[in-house]
Amino acid sequence: PICTESEPFYVSLDGNVFIISGIWIDRSTEDDVGLFGYTNNAEITNLKLSQFDIIGRNNVGGIVGSDNNSNLTNLKASGTLQGVNNVGGLVGLSTSGYFKNNFINVEVIGETV
Repeated sequence: PICTESEPFYVSLDGNVFIISGIWIDRSTEDDVGLFGYTNNAEITNLKLSQFDIIGRNNVGGIVGSDNNSNLTNLKASGTLQGVNNVGGLVGLSTSGYFKNNFINVEVIGETV
């Protein structure tokens, strides 16, 4: 995953409709797992993540594992996620944030890994 809670992603990223495909992340004993592990006041737009397989423990998401007050717009995610608690197609856990115009087609497995 890109960034952690101690070093969060906090800037703007315009993916320019770029497609990231085939990501495999296996962090079954770790929290905050996704393409971005932890975001804080970030802005992520126009990005597609496809055919991913992401495994974490808590706060597992396709685009973001854990989020605090970020804007996520025009994102697409398709793949498989597995975790124990707070597992979501776009974001695993968000304390606040703004999500608009996102398309999610994700198999979510919320169980002990």
